[in-house]
Amino acid sequence: MSRFEERARALRARTDIHVNCAQTVFSSFAPELGFEEEKAMQIGRYFGGGVLHMGDACGAYTGALMALGLAGADEETVERFTARFRELQGGRLECRDLLSFNEDNGGEKKPFCDALVLAGVGLLEEFLRELGAIE
Repeated sequence: MSRFEERARALRARTDIHVNCAQTVFSSFAPELGFEEEKAMQIGRYFGGGVLHMGDACGAYTGALMALGLAGADEETVERFTARFRELQGGRLECRDLLSFNEDNGGEKKPFCDALVLAGVGLLEEFLRELGAIE
């Protein structure tokens, strides 16, 4: 398990505060990208539940986009990331669709979202290494 996955697991396990999917992904990489973790948590605050709990783009995805933007990724890289993220999630990118799929298959929300976050962290790590943004 990478240090980024360890950070993400620790953030998702917190019980003193709720850390949403976007905050988890972005904050897991922020220090290595030269950005304060607390600031990353503040920026990601309203991207949980598909942006303000409206079911739009998945928070793990939007948190990854924040990190890619901070790392200076170009549009082609972001498009490749998006395609791979979608592929890993069965073509789904919207929070409401991901949660509906999980519910239809009898899954519990928190373990599902935790697994989705970890998958997003793993994919983001791959892309950031490719960019030379992290070691």
